[in-house]
Amino acid sequence: MRAVVQVIRNELRIFTASDRSTFFIYAVLILTWSFLFSVNTFEKDDASVMLWWIFFSVVISGNFSTTIFVLERTSGALEVIITSGFSRRALMLGKILFVLGVSIVMAWFCIGLAFIGRTFFSSMLSSYFIAPPKTYMGLYIAASFMNAAFGAYFSIRLPNPRLVSFAAVLLVGALVSVYYGISAIMPLSPWILAVLFCAIGALWLVLALREFESERVTRPITN
Repeated sequence: MRAVVQVIRNELRIFTASDRSTFFIYAVLILTWSFLFSVNTFEKDDASVMLWWIFFSVVISGNFSTTIFVLERTSGALEVIITSGFSRRALMLGKILFVLGVSIVMAWFCIGLAFIGRTFFSSMLSSYFIAPPKTYMGLYIAASFMNAAFGAYFSIRLPNPRLVSFAAVLLVGALVSVYYGISAIMPLSPWILAVLFCAIGALWLVLALREFESERVTRPITN
């Protein structure tokens, strides 16, 4: 557990030391999506609002997964990290938990900005802001977990790891389409979709741990 915490701290240190342009991009993303959330009504379990939250998770967690798993692998930095003394299981779990944690923080930033927008511009908006139902946050967290585990596994399995983000969008789109297709025939609780995200994410996580622990270091570090 201590090793996992150290990996999370290391990832946080790397992120905070990123170029200013990185923070500018995330600031634009947060402002854009908070505006989209502020002009939507959070009072009902509206399908369109659910979709905004689900695909917002793809944007945030998918981007962090690409940075942590794909870019480190393609640049060779991951090979250095593997030989740094951390167990591979701790590395994988720490990175996935970091992606999930940062995704949740980003979501609350958006919620806060959306709240400010509705507070100061309520006269121009259709309704006052109400905190999003637990359903939306549950779906967001479940989808973020699935995206993080998906990125971890397919950054190893795909011949071109840079396709991970595109494949994640296709996966989420397919699952959401199946859910709404069945919902048109028989009512389904949104929590079923959240449970499905978690189950698939757990599968990707198990497979990623298995692949990562058996992977060879192609360029070992020598003194």
